[in-house]
Amino acid sequence: MTRTALPMAILVAVFAPVATAGPLPTWTYQHAANVAIRDVSAGSGLSIPNSVPTEVSGSGTASVELVQWSIAGAGSPDTVSAQPYTFSFTLTDVVTGASGTAKFSGELSGSYWKGGADLTNEFTGETVQTLTLGGYDYTLSLFEFTPPTVAGIEGGGRISARVGVSAVGGGVEEPTGPIDPPDTEEPAPEPTSPSETPEPTTILIAAAGLVAAGTRRLVRRSRG
Repeated sequence: MTRTALPMAILVAVFAPVATAGPLPTWTYQHAANVAIRDVSAGSGLSIPNSVPTEVSGSGTASVELVQWSIAGAGSPDTVSAQPYTFSFTLTDVVTGASGTAKFSGELSGSYWKGGADLTNEFTGETVQTLTLGGYDYTLSLFEFTPPTVAGIEGGGRISARVGVSAVGGGVEEPTGPIDPPDTEEPAPEPTSPSETPEPTTILIAAAGLVAAGTRRLVRRSRG
């Protein structure tokens, strides 16, 4: 490196902008099918209705509704025993239009009637799946089953998945949603003493001083 290039290199190093990561993408999810969960001979049943696309930015949650349809009384409820079902999430990257579908399955057991339900759920297939869309990985993790409370849409239950979004090959942003608190708390880091970390103004003054010193040496040598 030449003598004249040294001061310029210092200035470039000091004033160069710091690269920052861009925002995570906006995407939509939907359940496109209308799934019936019942014995073919039964007059009542449960269903997972289809849905319109729901828009999310970055990491978040995706869910499908679980609805029960019964006119039975509480004394003689309708029942299901290990009744299988399937549902899917279709994700679409808003910018690129890239789309993919993650399919899940489970079984429902228990009873339901016009005014309530007592159901348990067991997922039978993969509970974590990853879709790669538009340069991002979308990792879906099933985490919650909420049974319906009464018959009809208004009292519907829900099956939900956390969706973590990250650039392909990058770290995953933690999705939102209920997360159990840790058993222990990490101690808070000790504050850094102001004297240990130089302020940006101090760095700039030091850099300017180096540039000025280098310029004076060059002028003296050229005169000599």
